[in-house]
Amino acid sequence: MAATSGAFPFPKLVKDNYERWSIQMKTFLGGQDVWEAVEEEYVEPKNLAGASQAVRKATKEARATTAKRAWDTLENVFKGIDKVKKVRLQSLRGEFESLQMNDSETIFDYISRVLSVVNQLERNGEKMVDSRVVEKILRSLDPKFDHVVVAIEESNDTETMTVDELSGKLQVVIAQYDGLEGFVDISNNLINISAVYLQGMQGDELRTAFTALMYHEMTHVFQWSGNFTAPGPLTEGIADYMVLRAKLNGTGFALPGQGDRWDEGYEVTARFLEYCDSLMTGFTAALNNKMRYAYSEDYFVQLLGKPVDQLWSEYKAKVGTLIPSFLFVRRKRWYVL
Repeated sequence: MAATSGAFPFPKLVKDNYERWSIQMKTFLGGQDVWEAVEEEYVEPKNLAGASQAVRKATKEARATTAKRAWDTLENVFKGIDKVKKVRLQSLRGEFESLQMNDSETIFDYISRVLSVVNQLERNGEKMVDSRVVEKILRSLDPKFDHVVVAIEESNDTETMTVDELSGKLQVVIAQYDGLEGFVDISNNLINISAVYLQGMQGDELRTAFTALMYHEMTHVFQWSGNFTAPGPLTEGIADYMVLRAKLNGTGFALPGQGDRWDEGYEVTARFLEYCDSLMTGFTAALNNKMRYAYSEDYFVQLLGKPVDQLWSEYKAKVGTLIPSFLFVRRKRWYVL
């Protein structure tokens, strides 16, 4: 038998690597002059009490029988696993190809459903490139989005588009169909303003509404969010605070004191920040600066010496209005990272 020197670098046998493992193991055993003990079927002598030479041979033969059985068992088990995996892959491929957006399904629920199947395919060894997934999503959306699909395909190279990029571009559809005023897609450097929201406006009303939206969405581009740990209603409130500072708050904007919570978002939070600014000049700018790397409600204590809930209570007591909160229009503006 050939001498060994150090461990042979073959991989640990797992359910996904039997073919490679078996080739490397055969190479290793062949190099040690023992592969024939695995490959050939030996019959153990019935009487081991013969010559010492026979005892040594019988011992080898007995081990060989055990080794062959072990090898055959491994081969049957892991090749069986491969067959099961192939059947599973065929089933998942069929499921992927048959995916279709439902009438009651949102675009993002549907994309999540597609990605769930894609993840299962990849776990079972299928290589899923973005272009294949993007193509699948585009050709299986609800027919009411056909014009959007055409627009995306005409203005973009879908062969190089990632699923995240497609998702960002479909935000425009959400703005048109869900009545959003507008949103900023930071990852794609886009600010989208809904034509549906602006429809019917003209003159000063149109100019004010459009400018207010741009102030709000541009604030999202430049503001800090504590590495995305700050509450969404607070970041939206800061954006509306900028609209308030620019005197672009029109009809429907919350009055001082309206709202039920300081972190209700948008105009309600903007009015609360306006109050905080009256206690400390430049408070909102200072709060935003503190949110550069992280967020904590303790920032209110650090800047104003009081917890935010206490500040809200004092604000309501001082400027609380008798006008019910439901009388002002809650906006549907948001942004995606």
